[in-house]
Amino acid sequence: MNEVVIEGKGICRDFSGVRVLFDVDIAGRRGEIHGIVGENGAGKSTLMNILGGVLSPTEGKDIFPGQGGIVES
Repeated sequence: MNEVVIEGKGICRDFSGVRVLFDVDIAGRRGEIHGIVGENGAGKSTLMNILGGVLSPTEGKDIFPGQGGIVES
């Protein structure tokens, strides 16, 4: 029941030389619900776009254990 289905380690993202995400670690396990909250401009959408494959992280890696995929930067 605690199987990790998506994980991000050390995720950083830069836009035009400005770092908007700093060393983010997140794991989603089967059966869990997570809320991503923060002020405007905190990087919520950027993090979700990285985990969803829309954007690539500047540094760090996305891990999808169930699918055997690892994306590293």
